[in-house]
Amino acid sequence: MTTTFKNLSIAAVGAILLALGVGKAGLAAVITFDTLSPGEIVDDQYWDVGVDFNGNPSVLTAGEGLAPAYPPVSGNNLSYNYPSDAIRVDAVGSSWESAGAYVTGIQKVTLTAYDANNRVLGTTSTSGSNYLNSGTGLPPNIFLRIIASDIAYVKFMAEKQLSGNSFTLDDFTFEPKRVACPPH
Repeated sequence: MTTTFKNLSIAAVGAILLALGVGKAGLAAVITFDTLSPGEIVDDQYWDVGVDFNGNPSVLTAGEGLAPAYPPVSGNNLSYNYPSDAIRVDAVGSSWESAGAYVTGIQKVTLTAYDANNRVLGTTSTSGSNYLNSGTGLPPNIFLRIIASDIAYVKFMAEKQLSGNSFTLDDFTFEPKRVACPPH
C-alpha cells in the first residue's frame, strides 16, 4: 500500500466519521501530489478528502522538469505556483484545525490562514529564499504550519509578484476540525 493511498484512506475514513459525528478527533492527512501526472493542474482532485486547490498550481516531477534545487520531500512530485503568485487551498465540508506544507522558494513565502469571513487567523513565513544552495543558509523544504480554530482556507504567497514559478509545495498537511462525540 503506497503512503499516498494510505494517507488518503485515513483522511477519507476520518472525513466519514466526522460527517457522521462519531469521531472525537480530526485525523491529520497528507497530500503528496504523487498520484498526479507531471504538468497536471492541481484543482479538485482531493475534494473527497476535504481539500480544493485554487490558483492553478501545477505538478513538477523530479527528473522531468523539476530543478534539483527544489527537492521533493516525499516521492517524486510536488506542486508549484505556476502561473499564479499564490496558491489558495480551501477546506471542503469541514473547517480545519491546522494546515501547512513544506515550502521551497526563490524568495520569502508566506502562509496565511483565514476563517469563512476572510479574517486572518494566523500567518507564518520563510525568512527568505531557501532553494538548495541559495546562499541564505536556509534549507529547502521549510515546513510552514498554522494551528487555529475554524480555518476555511489558506494562501501560500510569494513576497513579490513574479508571475508565478517562484515556490514549491510538498506534503500539504491538514487536520479537520474536531467534532464532539454525541452523548451515549
